[in-house]
Amino acid sequence: MLRCACMHAAKAVLLAALLAGPQVVPHALAAPHEINVFTDEIEAPGEVGVELHVNYARGRATPDYPGELPPDRVSRVMPEIVFGLRRHWEMGLHLPTQRDAEGRLHADGLRLRLKHAWPREESSACFAGINVEWSYDEPHLSQDRHGLELRGILGWRTEHWLVAVNPILAWVLKGPNKSGKPDFEGSAKIARKVGGGWAVGIEHYVGFGPLSDWAPRTEQDRMLYFVADYEGRSWSLNLGFGAGLTPASDDKVVKAIIGIPFR
Repeated sequence: MLRCACMHAAKAVLLAALLAGPQVVPHALAAPHEINVFTDEIEAPGEVGVELHVNYARGRATPDYPGELPPDRVSRVMPEIVFGLRRHWEMGLHLPTQRDAEGRLHADGLRLRLKHAWPREESSACFAGINVEWSYDEPHLSQDRHGLELRGILGWRTEHWLVAVNPILAWVLKGPNKSGKPDFEGSAKIARKVGGGWAVGIEHYVGFGPLSDWAPRTEQDRMLYFVADYEGRSWSLNLGFGAGLTPASDDKVVKAIIGIPFR
């Protein structure tokens, strides 16, 4: 019963995200440094892993506020060091950077996260977890300096298929948009293994706005990515090409996540 409920819930959230239609908005938002749907993957106790998040975006070329670096023709690179803690727990340290359209390099801030995956029976295809992340942003990246994100992780994995959804609550802790009410975001992924360690699929990311008062559809950020994943013995790769479904999003984004575990 739990397996069926989990599978149906994951598929329902994924379908709802994919059916959300394109709209019109005057300003495009910026691609985040980390474009990733969280799944049941987690470092074992004592293990250390390194992930390199890379993306290149074409989108809005004018700043939204004085001092902002607009996201058009921006290359973002974010090393992440992941530490396996006690069983089913890991901690990640993110160091976001970017190269702007003029070729200048910028340190963008800092991210710290803690992830927990709930234990499950080997016979079950369902998984669940939670990730908590604190962020600090430099002024050229955001007017809001400190943030907190609470990300749910729900999914279903079989020998050939992966379905995962991430409902996300995000609070601004310091900045002009500080509020006790969180924004609601969501991401979803469906992928199928095709052999040789490779899988192909789609990822969808949506920003709905404040949880208590969703933004009009004309102001919601929506991106759809076609992705290929590789899982090898000594490294992994997530490669994606994304397109904005509305003018609220970047026009085009190319992203990659390269993972190297150290055991």
